[in-house]
Amino acid sequence: MAKKRTLNDLRQVKDSVYRHPHRHGLTEVENNLLNELNYKAKLILDIEAMFKSKGVPCNTKNLFNLNEKQLESVLEVWKKN
Repeated sequence: MAKKRTLNDLRQVKDSVYRHPHRHGLTEVENNLLNELNYKAKLILDIEAMFKSKGVPCNTKNLFNLNEKQLESVLEVWKKN
């Protein structure tokens, strides 16, 4: 039986294995900002794909106004349905 992973589990796996190819010369703060942007973009892409598969119209511009917690909540609620 496959283990169900939470969003935090997936985030930890991503953080432990993903290294952005153009990170040399960036400060720790810049690296953290880049990680946050990459994660938020991934959430938005996942929501768009899910909505598209369910035939639900989605305005991407509105998704960019949400924070990570809100985007995670949208994914969780819609995946349950």
